[in-house]
Amino acid sequence: MPTFRAAGLAESEAVEWTRRLRRELCDQAFERLCERYPDELNPSGLPLEPIEFDLDGYGINVNFMGDGIDFRANQQAHFDIVEPLGSNLYGPNVNIRGGWPVFCDGRAYCRDRGLDIREILDKVPASRNLTFRLPHYRALLEDYSVAYQVDMTDDTPFTVFVNRVEEAGLLHGATEVAKADPETDAQRPIRHYAWDNVSPAAADRWYAELGQENRRTPGEPHRLKPLIPESVRTARTPLLIPVPGDPTGLPERL
Repeated sequence: MPTFRAAGLAESEAVEWTRRLRRELCDQAFERLCERYPDELNPSGLPLEPIEFDLDGYGINVNFMGDGIDFRANQQAHFDIVEPLGSNLYGPNVNIRGGWPVFCDGRAYCRDRGLDIREILDKVPASRNLTFRLPHYRALLEDYSVAYQVDMTDDTPFTVFVNRVEEAGLLHGATEVAKADPETDAQRPIRHYAWDNVSPAAADRWYAELGQENRRTPGEPHRLKPLIPESVRTARTPLLIPVPGDPTGLPERL
């Protein structure tokens, strides 16, 4: 956004141009990755299509995408359903503290401990996404995770990640989020983009291949899903990396 603003664009225009840049970059990267690694990224040969939608990263998403579902966006580290390639674009935030992007190397965690990643998967509470079971989740956060302190107030950074559970093992989430001023409204917009298959059949197949059941239970939109659940106490927090030029100040603990 600062580059687009310096070129004379208004803030709203800079936001839209950043989103357009992200879509075009992801499409080119995703196409090349799928061509080079079809067996790793889409071994079932599912038809994939681009999907983009907005998320409320602080409050409750009401009537999400017009399907009548209300839910609170994930902060807990997780794998998204079906999509092999994904991207989250953050900001511009208003009156938000925390919420830094987090990545956890689940593949390295399992390799170092001789584990089969499918055997330690569990559902995120009030969600259909998958994460690690609590004992493993704690250890994953302690030694195999990193958070990036980026400018999400005056800029709109985005992530690009491979979401394949066994092949990549990369969980993503965010640090805990709070209002900077408790008396003022807050906004934490997230625009998600992925190559996905949103059909029920694809979801069923994805769960089955990971040894899971696709239990279509209703969510709990008012239930928080923090990066560190109440039942988990970590000895160390994920490493937080300040990004050069970020005006948000010193790193904060999760």
